Amino acid sequence: MNVQLVIPGKEGDATLVSANTVELKKYGYSGGTGNLPSAYLTGLLLGFRAKKNGHAEAILDLGKYHATKGGRVFAALKGAVDSGLEVPMIRRYSRAKKGSLEKALTNTEKQTYQCSLNLRNRRSRANSGE
Repeated sequence: MNVQLVIPGKEGDATLVSANTVELKKYGYSGGTGNLPSAYLTGLLLGFRAKKNGHAEAILDLGKYHATKGGRVFAALKGAVDSGLEVPMIRRYSRAKKGSLEKALTNTEKQTYQCSLNLRNRRSRANSGE
């Protein structure tokens, strides 16, 4: 799964920041790359990168995709929001079943949690200048 922060332009869209599930291996994640936990972590990674590059907010654009209940796009959105990225539309999408994403994520391996800690630790060290 690839997640991007993109701005439109006259000459075409410009990608400001991106993250891919394959990159999670660098942070200790060895699970599958086509599931909710990897989508969440990819959104988290995108959010950290966006904030590091000075981008504080975004909107969700599904493009040609359809919103499906429990879809990976919403897990990625949740990860981006948890990183501190402001996504004004999150309330609209979070009304469905409160806690359903959290239940799915808490039933996954400990490794997913460890990977998110690794992402957060690297971000903290980068911000402190280590």
